[in-house]
Amino acid sequence: MSTVFDAFIDFFTSLSQPYMLRSVIVAIVLSITCAIIGIFIILRKMVFLVDGIAHSAFAGGALAVLLGIQPLLTITIFSLASATTMGIINEKGKLSNETSIGIVFSFTMALGIIFIGMIHSYTTGVSALLFGSITTIDYLEFWVVIAVSVGVLAVIAVVKKNLFFVTFDDELAKANGLPTRVLSYLFLLLVAGVIIVCMKAIGVILLLALIVTPAASAYQLTYNINKMMFYAIIIAVVGAFVGYILSYILEIAASATIVAVLTIGFFMFMAISPKRRNKKAVLDEAFCPTCNKALSETNACQYCEEHESESHHDHENGTE
Repeated sequence: MSTVFDAFIDFFTSLSQPYMLRSVIVAIVLSITCAIIGIFIILRKMVFLVDGIAHSAFAGGALAVLLGIQPLLTITIFSLASATTMGIINEKGKLSNETSIGIVFSFTMALGIIFIGMIHSYTTGVSALLFGSITTIDYLEFWVVIAVSVGVLAVIAVVKKNLFFVTFDDELAKANGLPTRVLSYLFLLLVAGVIIVCMKAIGVILLLALIVTPAASAYQLTYNINKMMFYAIIIAVVGAFVGYILSYILEIAASATIVAVLTIGFFMFMAISPKRRNKKAVLDEAFCPTCNKALSETNACQYCEEHESESHHDHENGTE
């Protein structure tokens, strides 16, 4: 017990070291940014979008490893290009979001495999892209994360109401004169920006969880959008901080531990969710006033009819 306590105290003492302080700040900033963008991802039912752009970013990172250059540039190019291409395919090809994402996802993943196959020397760059390493964030990467995250949050603050409007009713938003096309492309670029800054810290494999899980946890707790966003931020920040402390004490990967803590938290919130206790009635569904079961299209209750028939049958046989 004393060893664990000593490690706990040592964690806060180690924050005086620049590399530790940078990594903790990055974890908190990314948690806030991912939680907010994750709410829109959940509500728009575009979780697959995150995975698609993330694997596009992986292809860009693999190309950088092959060429021996800074991966941030190629990751940015591939991420923004794939997000824009998904929007174009969805718009011009008259296809669903899932179809456009699937096309770009498979193509960029194929490019990534090709680039990896062309690397003939041993390198740790590919594994770093897959799993990330939040504890090795350098000064350049730190300020890129801060700048992009602040930019993403600033844009969301400006267009939040319009984004929610488009999210819930795109046709009505268009009828009200909102630039739905611009907002859709803007949203794709915002997601791409978040993924770009998450690549180094979290990696392709765990990135999706950091964006989706806190938002999914908050979704279990409330129907109110503003409360949902607030809960997502709190859950993400607490989960990241607790996960980081546990990883330090247990000497295991920080990114994986943060995701594990957030996932455990999700199951806890799902278990206590008020939505499970107070299920709302399905819209336009009529209920029988006698037994409160759903009526058929003819406004008849099959349950009451069956029991009435059984009672009549029993009466004819002379039974009570």
